[in-house]
Amino acid sequence: MNTQFACNVHEFTENLFKAMLEEFDGLEVGSDEFNLETLMGFHFPNYKPGDKVKKMKKMKDPNAPKRALSGYTYFGKMNKEKINKEIEKAKDTLEEGDSPPKYVTIVAKLWGELSEADQKKWTKKAADYDAKAKAKAKAEALANGNDEGGEE
Repeated sequence: MNTQFACNVHEFTENLFKAMLEEFDGLEVGSDEFNLETLMGFHFPNYKPGDKVKKMKKMKDPNAPKRALSGYTYFGKMNKEKINKEIEKAKDTLEEGDSPPKYVTIVAKLWGELSEADQKKWTKKAADYDAKAKAKAKAEALANGNDEGGEE
């Protein structure tokens, strides 16, 4: 068994028993005042068997470097105006009850219409864009006296 784990288990158990000794001092184990139900209610007051335990939401580091753009996302970013115009055009021709196409639907359609060679060009452009952005972030960090500069 891992030494750190064993230490943590020992500390937890010790605290558990200290709390029990304080709360249930002088009571007989198994009596109505000191049975499994009262013990569990003491240690876990709001827990009901079968309840789902809520996970803590991870906090994002605002200074963490952004994920690199793919060719697909860079293509969508660079053609944003064209795509938004297409959405507006589609809104004009909608029948009652229909919803306008979503941005990602149009990007996916346009991306799918590109040849594989064109898709590779966009992927290369995205890599170049990310390299420039990282270099710029590093230069800004150096100018501010921070030598990390967006490196992972």
